[in-house]
Amino acid sequence: MNPVSSRRPGLHQAFVAIVFAIGVLALLDALHTMQASAVPLGVYLNYLGLGVLVVASGLLAVKVPALSASLSISETFLFILVIYFGPAPAVAIVAIDGLMVSLFRGHKAIKHVAFNAAEPALSTWVAAHAYYLISGAQPLAEAPASLTAIGLAALAMGAVYFLFNSVLNALAMATDTGTSPITIWRKYFVWVSLNYFGGASLAVLLAVNTTKDGVLVSVLASAPLVLVSYFTFKSSMGRLEDENRHLGEVSRLYLQVVESLAGAVDAKDQVTHGHIRRVQTYALRLARQLGVTDQRELRAVEAAALLHDIGKLAIPEHILNKPGKLTPDEYERMKLHAPLGSDMLSAVDFPYPVVPIVRHHHENWDGSGYPD
Repeated sequence: MNPVSSRRPGLHQAFVAIVFAIGVLALLDALHTMQASAVPLGVYLNYLGLGVLVVASGLLAVKVPALSASLSISETFLFILVIYFGPAPAVAIVAIDGLMVSLFRGHKAIKHVAFNAAEPALSTWVAAHAYYLISGAQPLAEAPASLTAIGLAALAMGAVYFLFNSVLNALAMATDTGTSPITIWRKYFVWVSLNYFGGASLAVLLAVNTTKDGVLVSVLASAPLVLVSYFTFKSSMGRLEDENRHLGEVSRLYLQVVESLAGAVDAKDQVTHGHIRRVQTYALRLARQLGVTDQRELRAVEAAALLHDIGKLAIPEHILNKPGKLTPDEYERMKLHAPLGSDMLSAVDFPYPVVPIVRHHHENWDGSGYPD
């Protein structure tokens, strides 16, 4: 079944609307709390400074090659806000961060912008309240606490934030595309979970080692070290992306060589002209229908389908293109094309199991067939 065929636009719009509504409630609760707490001007400056770091680092997210996922250090500054000043300023700032990142990435659809602003606010609200529920502590700006008192609670906050953020995004993508949310979650989100735990750990270390009046100064003082790590990681990801692009070009060139060899077989065998391409089409369709999703296995089927008859290059043309029925001796000679093909290809260091498929493509499920 084509995944797009199971799209349910109404369900997607309803889901986005629900997340947006709850996210707005979380944001309103945060704004009400900040207004009712009569925060001094100096604390608001800390909010502003950390908020700038959250937004700026969110805009500088690094794309992970081959995953269509991004990593950033914004969670570190976000978790510092939660630990030091409570849930309210963190929820307000992460909503602005989501809005800015969405606009920066060129999202024009209102539903995308609304979801990207509301979902982080909702996820942060839940994660921050989970942190204070587990730790039983007060914001560090109000009462100091030790690393042992808040360390595990901070890791739990990172886990809750990751789960809410990743699951809500996976469900939004799933309802929009008709794909399984579990498949999306495993493909795009599970690999970046350590980013959240790392952010929580670093936030705790920075928060417990600063004074009430020096939290922003301490964070800014550590920012160069964080930025060096960020740009080092970005450079590594850039090199990895270049290598992946080079491998993709080599893979395309390799496939072109395979297709040229297959064309040579197809040109020699005038009886079954076009057979190779048909086999490739049906084999790939059948593999996908049987649930084969591993790209290595699919590429093996794709290449082997093109090369499965390469052994026919060693079969005399008067047998290969005989218009009538083959004699028993001719048929025995024809059957050699399967092991001959695997022998020819065994010298090639294929990155996937092509040779066994070529050797056994005339074996039958009931144990008959050839050559084995």
